[in-house]
This record gives sequence, structure tokens and C-alpha cells, in this order.
Amino acid sequence: MTKKYIAYSHVAINVVLPSGKGMHVSFTPVTGGGSVYVTNNEDIQKALERHSRFGKLFKIDVNYKEEEPVVEEAAAVEEPKVKVMKMASLDDAKAYLADNFGISRTKLRSKKQIEDAAAANGIEFSFE
Repeated sequence: MTKKYIAYSHVAINVVLPSGKGMHVSFTPVTGGGSVYVTNNEDIQKALERHSRFGKLFKIDVNYKEEEPVVEEAAAVEEPKVKVMKMASLDDAKAYLADNFGISRTKLRSKKQIEDAAAANGIEFSFE
């Protein structure tokens, strides 16, 4: 369970964890004065609540409620719009792809290569 600790000043303290190790806890300053520290680690919570200045220097925020993560519904994925272009020949299509998209003409040797490169750039050719 997540708990929020509040203080009226900026607090930075050392606490002793249940394992016997020490830990430095620095509260985050807030606008208007004071500071807060939020944790869901039970060992840190126990250490803070055993601290000698608990209840005097800082205390638990009784009004704090843990927010549930917001799960957004997946947006409908739109199919990419394909622009249909009329070309007189494969050479015209090849020239268009090379000029407008910088595709090397040597990679556009067959009709399938031209159509694949066009599809990758959202274009479909129709030949007259």
C-alpha cells in the first residue's frame, strides 16, 4: 500500500531499515513550502514510522488516496491512406520514386520492386 508522508519544511533524514542497514530519505519540496515523500516500500514505511521525529517533524497524510492507473482503450488503428497515381509506364513510376523519395534507380529494376517501394511510401501506381 502506498503511503504519503508530509512535512512543513524540507526534510532529509536517515532511517534504519528492518534489515539493520541505514538509508537516507529526502522528501521532495512542494510549492508553497513543505515537502512530501511517497513510497510503497513497506520496509521504508516501517523505518519512517519508527523514526524519533515521526509525528513531530513529519506525519502520514491521512487524506492521501492511491490513484488507480488510468487504462486507456486502444485507439482504432486507421489504415494508412494510399495515394493512387496514374503512370504511363514503369519508367515513369521509377523516375517518380527516384526523384521524390530518393530511392536508387538500381533498386527499382522490376515491377515488383517498384510496387514495393511505392507501397512503403504510401503510393499505389495504376498504369494506363
